[in-house]
Amino acid sequence: VGHSLSFLPAASGDPWPRAQRGMSQANEELQFKVDQLAFRLEEQSKKQAQAVAALKAEARQVKKGLLAALEQGRSKAKGAERPSLGDDSFIRRLEWRIEKYSSIKDMPKNEAIWSVEFSVMGVPDMQLEFFPQGRESTKRAGFCALFLWCPEGVQIRYRLCVGSHWSGPEEDHYTSRMGHGHSNFCMLDSQKDEKTDSILIGLEILSLHYKQEEAMGIQLFNAGPEAMVQREIAVLSNRAMDCVEWRIKGIAQRAKDAPRGTALCSPTFSIAGVREMMLEFYPNGIEAPAGGKDPREGYCGFYVRANGGKGRPGGPLILHLTLFVGSAKKGPIRTEFDGSAAKGLPEFCKLEEQMDSEDLLVGVQVTNPELADELHELTI
Repeated sequence: VGHSLSFLPAASGDPWPRAQRGMSQANEELQFKVDQLAFRLEEQSKKQAQAVAALKAEARQVKKGLLAALEQGRSKAKGAERPSLGDDSFIRRLEWRIEKYSSIKDMPKNEAIWSVEFSVMGVPDMQLEFFPQGRESTKRAGFCALFLWCPEGVQIRYRLCVGSHWSGPEEDHYTSRMGHGHSNFCMLDSQKDEKTDSILIGLEILSLHYKQEEAMGIQLFNAGPEAMVQREIAVLSNRAMDCVEWRIKGIAQRAKDAPRGTALCSPTFSIAGVREMMLEFYPNGIEAPAGGKDPREGYCGFYVRANGGKGRPGGPLILHLTLFVGSAKKGPIRTEFDGSAAKGLPEFCKLEEQMDSEDLLVGVQVTNPELADELHELTI
């Protein structure tokens, strides 16, 4: 039997290219899904990172608040534990030494250290608030901030100090418990006590009035008469003196630490029958008022304050002043004091020409016509 083989024609089209196209399309769809998942994962990661950052920021704020509350609690506890100071009627000056300066000098900005609460002349709940690195409103790098807190009803005239740097007299009226002071007080590092690794904060009270609501319709006032008596004694004791010299130690460094517009203030004094006088020395000159012209570069400013407030019997206080900075002298100048403003010269002299030693001697010679008239009447 014969066998025959027959060959059929191949089917039209090749199946392999179609299979390849199908696989390619499936791969593209799979890659698209992978890309979508990767995008969603990235978006979720970003949201998670933002949520974690927000939680960390919230945790920092909570921690800051807890630390502040803890510090406040410690301060109050220390105040409760400290022995009674007895009668505080004659307390006029407070010194607060903060230990371990090296550990606080790098505290974050806007973080404060509180003193214990204290009382003066029967006024309770007074407190000092110190910002080693300043507050948000502190504009000068390296400057600290210092504030005095008092309860409602206090009207106080006072001076603050950090180290050897004293502020000028401030007068504030507290309508609620709050802080008054300076956001740009002084260069902190130059006031440290290297021997004891500490910083000294101080308060000097010049006058204090306290109005306290004791009961409905009844108010108590405390004006501290003994301070007035002491000031009057000083006026009488120094009545025959007419010249004051103030030695500013380390003037070169003090000038570096005091930008234009920053004054170095002397202690208050009484001479020639004038009470509560004070010298204000501006090593780098004063800041001109808005729209004004700043004093010439290199010139210092020198001013005098005297208690010649408005409403003074006999009218404004008139003095003849001769001012001197080193060997530079100006005057006598007829000067009228009719308020709390300081009087002096914005361009007194070139400071560099007077810095021939480590210290600088400045001062004022005062002639008081009223005192001269009184002495003349006494000799007739």
